Amino acid sequence: MFDKHLSHYHITAELGRGGFLAYQQRNDTGTLVVRQVNPETGEFLGPPREALGDESTSWGQFSVTADGDLLYRTALGDISNGTQSLFHIDLQDSRATVLPLVVPDGSALDDVVYSPDGSRLAFIVGANNEFNLVVYDMEDETLTQISFGFDVSLPSWSSDGNWLYYSVSADSSTDIYRQNPVASSTPELVLLNAFMGDTSPDGRYLAFSRPDSSASANDFFLMVLDLETAEIRALDAGPGYRGSARFSPDGKYVVYEHFNNDSFILRVVSMEGFRISDISDMRGRDPRWSAAGDRIYLSGQLQTHQITVRTSPSFNVLSEPELLFTASGERGFDVSPNGESAIIIARNVSFDAVQDTETGTEIIWLQNWSAHLKREFTK
Repeated sequence: MFDKHLSHYHITAELGRGGFLAYQQRNDTGTLVVRQVNPETGEFLGPPREALGDESTSWGQFSVTADGDLLYRTALGDISNGTQSLFHIDLQDSRATVLPLVVPDGSALDDVVYSPDGSRLAFIVGANNEFNLVVYDMEDETLTQISFGFDVSLPSWSSDGNWLYYSVSADSSTDIYRQNPVASSTPELVLLNAFMGDTSPDGRYLAFSRPDSSASANDFFLMVLDLETAEIRALDAGPGYRGSARFSPDGKYVVYEHFNNDSFILRVVSMEGFRISDISDMRGRDPRWSAAGDRIYLSGQLQTHQITVRTSPSFNVLSEPELLFTASGERGFDVSPNGESAIIIARNVSFDAVQDTETGTEIIWLQNWSAHLKREFTK
């Protein structure tokens, strides 16, 4: 089965002169390491070594020049506690705080979404080989478990906040259920053989992904279900995976991830299914619209961006992607209904990459770095 979080896994790497591969390890601090490579065969000639001692680089903020010099930005000001946390991010002041959660030790968090009024969060807690849905009240800081004993993923609120839709994986199939967001409520089956996406602002439609049984196991079509008539139709079909669908606030468009032949594209399709726009210069997962529909956010591959768009009279991209913050270990992201804040599950959040050097971050230039590596590896 295709991994719905494929876009989350990423290693930034550059091949330096002299047969060295430089890359960042996916840990809390982005440790830069190097490995010697046979230039002719491409085989590694030994284990990785730390490149900068105890110093760490900001995620994705390094480069190896053609002459073998290393440039990198220091990782100062990171918020990190070494474990996966739920961060509340003030987008106005570029400030992140960890929300107080009481969950079992070693729990994995995933797939977080705001309620329509912004007062609650729904997300997944994985513990003891179970992945259950919980709701966190941001006002009184209480946590309520909604599902029990299921492998749950991809929660999405109904537009009125009265239902939580989600996927349940069992055996070799995944189906969509819905449930009232209160303790002891009863789950209801909505759709078989489907991965949850989103419900439309008017509550009538449900966007979802469905595997194409007649083709490759990695081919997923983007579909829409009319909850009033039970009619199902395809918005985007063909080779590749389509997932993480989200309706625009006006209900006219759907943004989603598209993978094909190891290539990622952020894609927007009209509800008519014939106007498709590709945004190929943004990478990540969990695409989200702003409340006004004038921006699309995308988190993942260590960086969270926004891009300015319009949906009327037709969809158009109006700007280049803008970096908001960086985060390592990202496993879920959403933007509040009022657009003033965001929520992200991560091990570490940093604003260094979007601030100038006066805030304390530095750009370091190490000349003749590849020559230094040759000497180190011959010791």
